[in-house]
Amino acid sequence: MRTPHEIRNYFRINTLKTRLICNKCEANYPIDTNLTNLKNHFEKCHNKEYHLAIEREKIKRSNRFHAVTFINEEEISIENNNNFQQKQIENQQDE
Repeated sequence: MRTPHEIRNYFRINTLKTRLICNKCEANYPIDTNLTNLKNHFEKCHNKEYHLAIEREKIKRSNRFHAVTFINEEEISIENNNNFQQKQIENQQDE
């Protein structure tokens, strides 16, 4: 499941579920507004928070990448170990 971009945390959905409303200034956008437009609003109107959110997003993405890399390395290690054990069994059977 995808996690939302940090910028989206600064917007809430109205009760009719038709608009996104900025938590800082009450600016509102159609519910299907793309992330780029929300980022542009935040960069223009809430510059300090924008840069903090972008930094948090970079950290979040970096941590997610490292977790996936670790899982993949672990899977490779397990696979190599299984292959090694299989070869040992085959060698014992050949003897």
